[in-house]
Amino acid sequence: RLEEAAGCPHGSSRRVQLVTRALAPGGCEGGRGKGHCRTMVLAVPVEGDGSEARGSASCFGDESLGCEVNVGLISSLSISTTTREMVAQDDEMQWLQAHGYDVEGNEFSESAMRRLHFRWRWEGPSELSFVDLATTRQILDSDLEALASRPEAARLHYRVPVHATTPNPAVQTSATLLNETAAARQQVSGLVSIRIRPAHVMLWPGRRVAVPPGSCLRYHLCSHQEGVCHTPESFDRRAAQLLPRGSPAPSTRWSMIGNPAVGSVDGGGVFHAAGKGEADVAMRHVAMRIHAAKAPLVVAAPRELSLSVPEPAEAA
Repeated sequence: RLEEAAGCPHGSSRRVQLVTRALAPGGCEGGRGKGHCRTMVLAVPVEGDGSEARGSASCFGDESLGCEVNVGLISSLSISTTTREMVAQDDEMQWLQAHGYDVEGNEFSESAMRRLHFRWRWEGPSELSFVDLATTRQILDSDLEALASRPEAARLHYRVPVHATTPNPAVQTSATLLNETAAARQQVSGLVSIRIRPAHVMLWPGRRVAVPPGSCLRYHLCSHQEGVCHTPESFDRRAAQLLPRGSPAPSTRWSMIGNPAVGSVDGGGVFHAAGKGEADVAMRHVAMRIHAAKAPLVVAAPRELSLSVPEPAEAA
């Protein structure tokens, strides 16, 4: 409680309220400064009737509580990450967080940032994908828990979790402020580069793909080092030739992560699309000790169709 932090004895008729004091003529217009301004927020003890307490009889004695507050617009952004290197399709989640600064370099508080909206992008567009907050095993704060049932709103938050899908030596990731405070000004964006290393074995397709309801999609296992892909069955036969005699037979296990209504994946790596939504197809290879690989997909009806006719090959 603010009263107890200020030293007001329990049961006292006095309480504490926050007031602003201008540090310059004009101040911050009651906390609504146009542009950049500075003000002082003070914790002032008041009597039971609302009048300000005076003298040594106040809760503070000779001391006072206060802090300087800068009020202004966001003029620049930066992005912080937990790591600058990820492994494609690995069971790893990376947090991206936007930080805002005013013209004097003062950083905006997290309580201010969580009230703003940001557009997150990366080049190329499929090297990273958003992680569904409802599927993560991490402990989320109250703001992120409230967004778990609203994935579109969660992707505009100042903190977003992502998953690496495709190897890339330098994925340029950006966050752009979308709020009205920047509408009449130059676009405010932050940028960070993330390296995505290839895994030993990856799924193909590994990027986020769209699948129409009622259709099927077969996944393959690909060796990045060898540059070849196999069906799960042929991959297991090849793996059996490399294992020591007497080793358990290699097998590939498949599962779905996320919304179960989108469909299912069978033991041969074939995804069967059912309802609309987003999810991840996950693979874990038993006996080869390969980390689980997963690839995002979305089940949706196509909005338009196109037809292309390939050029005939020239005779040798």
